[in-house]
Order: sequence, then C-alpha cells, then structure tokens
Amino acid sequence: GYNVIIALGVKVRGRSVREVGRELALFPEVLSVNIMNGANDLELLVALHEFSEIQQFLYDHIAAVEGVSHIDAGIAADIVKFEFNVVPL
Repeated sequence: GYNVIIALGVKVRGRSVREVGRELALFPEVLSVNIMNGANDLELLVALHEFSEIQQFLYDHIAAVEGVSHIDAGIAADIVKFEFNVVPL
C-alpha cells in the first residue's frame, strides 16, 4: 500500500550519528538507514502511502529527532529496480 518512495540525506549535529540513525530506524516508514561518508551523515529510504504525507512525516517525525540538522529529500519519479534483502549482511 505504499505509493511514494523518498530518499533522504540527513545531516547530524550535536549528537552521535549512530544514535540518530538508530532512532530514525524506529519509524515503520523507514526501510533503510545508512551511515555515510560524504555530503550527508545518513541516508534513508522511506516509503509513504500518499504524497500528502510527505510534509508531515518530514517535519513532524524526521526533523523532530534530536540531532537532525538538515534534510535533503528526493522523491522517486519512477522505480527501475527494487530488490530488498537480497544481500546477506
């Protein structure tokens, strides 16, 4: 029932990146959380039911997590390939 996929880049300040990542991973809409070496500290893959949920989810949930200082969101226009849980970690 999810119709919207969002890739989020998150910058963290004033708190451990790992702690923020663990807290963000608790949201059921968050499919993955990756600690990054690059422009963003974390990258998330998020699934939502409708476009109308985006603003509320980003502001009321993601931005409300202590340590989140910046969010860069990209909405998937089309999905070319989506395979999840195919690589053992």
